[in-house]
Amino acid sequence: MRIDASTAHLATTANPRPLQGIAWTLQASATYGLLFIFPNLWGEQMSPWQLAWFRFLGGLVSILPLAVWFAATGQAKRLLPTPGLIGWHALRSAFGVATFTCSVVAILHIDQANASAITMTSGVFTVAMAIVLLGERPSAMVLLAGLIALAGGVVAAEPNFAQVNQFLSVGALAAFGAAFTLGIQFTILKFITDRDSTFILVVTMSFFGTIYLAPMAFLNWTPMSWFQVVVFLSMGLLANIGQLGNVMAFRNASASFIAPVKYTGIVMTTIWAFLFLGQVPTLMFWIGAGLITVGGLLLTRSRQ
Repeated sequence: MRIDASTAHLATTANPRPLQGIAWTLQASATYGLLFIFPNLWGEQMSPWQLAWFRFLGGLVSILPLAVWFAATGQAKRLLPTPGLIGWHALRSAFGVATFTCSVVAILHIDQANASAITMTSGVFTVAMAIVLLGERPSAMVLLAGLIALAGGVVAAEPNFAQVNQFLSVGALAAFGAAFTLGIQFTILKFITDRDSTFILVVTMSFFGTIYLAPMAFLNWTPMSWFQVVVFLSMGLLANIGQLGNVMAFRNASASFIAPVKYTGIVMTTIWAFLFLGQVPTLMFWIGAGLITVGGLLLTRSRQ
């Protein structure tokens, strides 16, 4: 099974609707940034598995009305994925589960802005997947860009140089894990974006994610209030809206065009974290975020 990580399968390799592409990218960044506020506010005593399970269950529940409407209006065919792609959807969902779980661990251990900045190094891993899976030979620019972005990720993690055994915290390592798995997700998404509907892309992520996480969620279950149940189910709705933004961004503009816009997610997450959590970013964070952005932009330019 081979993944085509090029942009050949995107709905467009040009930019026929650049403003729409930018708008959808900004929407996705803002929505995902807000989503990760919830675990910090109301889920610190819960396991990451349980929190992640509610995110995927909430995503499934929030999209079921649309599935019912398709069935009731004679559009049942829209409920079925393209033959031969179900395995790709299941694989993407597995990495989606890993990304979200790692992200929850990260934000419960380090400031959300720092976790978000580290996760933005995912572009480096996306390119790495193309090199490994497609045998692409990286240019000197690609290698330089990757090193700059990864260095920025380490700086944003604010490592403890005084204690080698705690050079990077659990939260920082989890954020890098989220970046790695997110990079793989985007590699797969580029392959299937125009092969299946937005509905299928969203519903399969929630469906498989709910199944994958159920055993660990129930083995690590913490009693919840009804308020927490509603709040954490709503994470699924926000995640679906964010997924919609990412998919529509790919369909309105090329990946290289929207990639720089995604770095605004660092700023948006920082704003949310300041407003709701009172987290004030440090100088190390801004230096790291700047390096990640520079590296990401160079990486994008080198791929054009």
